[in-house]
Amino acid sequence: MIAFVVILCLAALLLELGPLAGRTEKPEISYRLSEKLVEPGQPFKTRITLVNRGRFVVPFLRIRETIPSGFRLEKATGTVSEASHQQPCVSSTVWLKPRERVIREQTVSASKRGRYVALDLSASTGDFLGLRETPMRVSAFNEVVVMPEEAPEMAIRDALGGVLGDVSVRRFLLEDPVLTMGYREYTGREPMRSISWNMTARRGELMVKNYDHTLEASVSVVLDCDCSTLPPEADKTMRLEECLSIARTVCRILEEKRIKYDFYTNVRAGGMMGEWPYVSEGLGERHFLGIMEGLGRAVYSQYLSGSALYERAAVGGGAGRGRILIAPGPPAATRELARLREAADGRLCLLTAEELPDTGKEEAV
Repeated sequence: MIAFVVILCLAALLLELGPLAGRTEKPEISYRLSEKLVEPGQPFKTRITLVNRGRFVVPFLRIRETIPSGFRLEKATGTVSEASHQQPCVSSTVWLKPRERVIREQTVSASKRGRYVALDLSASTGDFLGLRETPMRVSAFNEVVVMPEEAPEMAIRDALGGVLGDVSVRRFLLEDPVLTMGYREYTGREPMRSISWNMTARRGELMVKNYDHTLEASVSVVLDCDCSTLPPEADKTMRLEECLSIARTVCRILEEKRIKYDFYTNVRAGGMMGEWPYVSEGLGERHFLGIMEGLGRAVYSQYLSGSALYERAAVGGGAGRGRILIAPGPPAATRELARLREAADGRLCLLTAEELPDTGKEEAV
């Protein structure tokens, strides 16, 4: 037994001080999240990939990942301890052989809507026994967006019954549009049947037919997050969260019924890239998830007043098009609101976070 211990110590000393002790490789470290957009409470993974592309070993590599605030650690690979602000920290050490790749994954989830940034990852290399460590620079910026929860579906379906019923009838009567007003570039949101292959061949890029809007089933979803009209005692944060949930359920119902819709809002979105706060008319998973990402990124501030938003939606949506207005409470009776109702040809449905459903004094179509 003593001889075995002596041999083991000599072997460790040889690796620590021998001719190969200084001939180690610098590993590559990448940090990624398995998902970019998730449901509340949906598990996903943080993934750290360690790669040794050299001909020599990496005898000691320590990685330390602090789970971001708001995340719940479901399953860990490594030693779990508590970091600052009571956030769990997962650390582990590895030995990388030449040309070896090692993946460390943690399963996490987030129950609250919002944008989460993961960037707290540190690493260090050292000698065989880990007596001397050298910190490594690691680029670890990642983000995931949690979508809002669903609102009560039946209540919203009842409130939208008039609008969607009318649109469905017009769609049934005029299911195959025949009046083509022109052509435009394919954005990925249009159905394949709208592609004009003759025009595509002429232009060398995908082109779709632009029909007369009176022949297409479509509505506008208007999300107003202006809380200035609410009483002082109202919980504005809760009202805004309810508005975001209502918007999600409305968009999902429109997707189910295959009714095209565009989207207007005055809420700011943290770190948003692409089309926001206006999303052009479309249908399909890409269109829906683009709006859901914006709702998930929404912060508690607005860049436009409710009246300015109504004016924009009245002008941009065109006349005779149904509008679905979502607001934290009954909107003030302004000239812009009257113009929005007029542009909708009276087909304006109001959904408020104060009382769901609430068609108020507006006429649901």
